[in-house]
Amino acid sequence: MSAVEALVCNLVRDGAGECGLLIILGWNNWSGSRYSPPHFGPKTLKAVLDVAEGEFLRLGLGRLPTNGEWRGTASRITPTSNFANEARLKGISNADLGRDDREEMIILSRNASALDWVNGAAQKAVSRERLDYIDTPETNKWREELREMNAVLAGADLAFEDDGRGHVRVSDRRLRRYFSLPSGCPLPRRGVPHMGGRLFGAFWSNLDKERRAASLRIDGECIAEVDANALFTRLAYASAGRQLDDADPYDQTAELLAAKGFSVQRGAIKKAVNALFFGLNGRRWPGEIETAMPHGLTVATLRAAVLETLPDLAPFIALGTNAGYGFMFTESEIILDAMKELTGQGVVALPLHDALLCAESKSGAVQEAFAAAALKVTGVRIKIGVK
Repeated sequence: MSAVEALVCNLVRDGAGECGLLIILGWNNWSGSRYSPPHFGPKTLKAVLDVAEGEFLRLGLGRLPTNGEWRGTASRITPTSNFANEARLKGISNADLGRDDREEMIILSRNASALDWVNGAAQKAVSRERLDYIDTPETNKWREELREMNAVLAGADLAFEDDGRGHVRVSDRRLRRYFSLPSGCPLPRRGVPHMGGRLFGAFWSNLDKERRAASLRIDGECIAEVDANALFTRLAYASAGRQLDDADPYDQTAELLAAKGFSVQRGAIKKAVNALFFGLNGRRWPGEIETAMPHGLTVATLRAAVLETLPDLAPFIALGTNAGYGFMFTESEIILDAMKELTGQGVVALPLHDALLCAESKSGAVQEAFAAAALKVTGVRIKIGVK
């Protein structure tokens, strides 16, 4: 029954059949894991389609692949106009659909590197490999926290005003927590390491900043963005038992680089420092950062300027370190702690990586809860601002 429900719900979501459902029946190496739907393996799916074929065609509800098509690697099921009309007559819409509560929300993955051939040349490609793990009281606690948060978000008054730039599915607000291991890092025997842990999956996290600011509404109000200033750098100092003042820590670095003849925007310095936290080495910047850097400014030159102005970062940006994964975990713990406090106050707060979105009238309460959570988790005061 679960497989039938999933099939029908996906056909309803597809609506008029512009895309259809891509059905892969040749999963010869398929094996269930915590990330695999228990009711949607290839054997179950084939059985459902065998039974459903005659009934679907009799009712004119969907066009299924022929037996010949099933021998290929993929087939497609598309809802007919009759199916779409039946859904409309019964008042069924995307708002009536949801994700299965059994879906895994604590996801652990690891970078996997391989060579990919592009235009005859070998290029390094990085993919994500999902890893199974053995649950612990901690992973169970994280999962229960997310269930509670998702229940709150499901009932929140969220809207997105049409801006003419494509439909935004405001019903997609289910959060999942993604943990990451660097390439080659071994999997622990039990549990999930404190690496990564950021929240993903909700519609607002996929919108650009301008669209969110212009069209997202919480409780009928325009939004405010409450965020931490230079959070990773402040977390590094907190790890060293130090506290930075409220001044932007990258200003001095920008001034030092300017004295050396390099004019660098504050945002580019922040991205570069964050890349150093994730073990950036070599002479070239990643593509996104390289375009923001002035000609001739090397990784080594910027690293030296950072160490001169922010010396306590030394152990965290040394070659080959991956301190950023731990900072991501601390960041997400702060965000979740603030969200729990705000939920108790009846305040809706939507998480981004180092920020919370809220109704404008609630920005003061969110700023206070965010700062309190940062102090609780790190033991130092961290500057929290409102945009």
